[in-house]
Amino acid sequence: MATPDLDTNQWYQIYLGEDKNGQSLVGTSLYTGSGTKGAVFLSPSNTTEPVQNWQIFPVTVNDTTAYTLRSKDSGPNGFLGAQYTPEEATEGKTRPAMFRGDVANNNVYWSFGSWGDGTWFLTCAANGSDYRMNKKNNGIMAMSPNLTAPQNGQRYSFAPIAKIDDVKYSSVNLVGAVPTSNAISATSSASPVPTSVSSAAASSSAASSSADAKSENASSGLSTGAKVGIGAALGGAALIALIFLSLFFWKKRRQQPQYTEPQELAYAPATKYQMYQDSALKHELPSPDIVEVPSDERPVELPGQMPQRTGQHP
Repeated sequence: MATPDLDTNQWYQIYLGEDKNGQSLVGTSLYTGSGTKGAVFLSPSNTTEPVQNWQIFPVTVNDTTAYTLRSKDSGPNGFLGAQYTPEEATEGKTRPAMFRGDVANNNVYWSFGSWGDGTWFLTCAANGSDYRMNKKNNGIMAMSPNLTAPQNGQRYSFAPIAKIDDVKYSSVNLVGAVPTSNAISATSSASPVPTSVSSAAASSSAASSSADAKSENASSGLSTGAKVGIGAALGGAALIALIFLSLFFWKKRRQQPQYTEPQELAYAPATKYQMYQDSALKHELPSPDIVEVPSDERPVELPGQMPQRTGQHP
């Protein structure tokens, strides 16, 4: 099957029919599905917009050459694919969409077919050759089983926009996909991809290993040395934090008052108090001495000449 003459180091405009100023294919960033999917549709041509800049990259899958398509807006890990859409009225209920590489399968592998007038149709491996990418009246895309010519919504052309010159787009990181040897040489020499179908045998094992290594580095964005440096920095930061915490709790413990058990107080004997006195001797009322007359004494009588007193005064 014939394929268009394309360069993997080139951004292309994919436009409908033969009028590049009409409508062009749009592939958005992966804005939905938790960053795993984007939208695909036709929009008025404007090649300054990243959504209309496409890279077409050949890969070998099961000994057959297929093509992956990435937009500049979706990045090196966003691929044109097809998915089942329940609300689609077209038979097969399948629409094109952008997919992140790690959630994609054979729905991101495409083939080109010629209409014989310089325009091309696209088929997806997930649907088979009986379905082609078709533009509906409202600009929405769908995979259509209507192959009867003419199909103006299934005719596409390619026009170069600018060189890519970005190592992130020099390989493809997809399960089961192996970049063809021609694709690898085209990236370095900027020579066009041949129109004939390549086989997996055309790729040497060394080239495949190199492409996989580049893909890994491109997807992660960090070299091995950078990863080691980041790991060492994180380990050092954790150790410093542990030391500071240990010092903090040790200092806090020292500042806390020491607990002492309560002790019993030694009580002195209670003092008994008495009314104040001038001396230490206790005072008592004086008691008169008792005097008795000796028994041998004669009683004293008053003299007889002494007048006796009466109750009258002289």
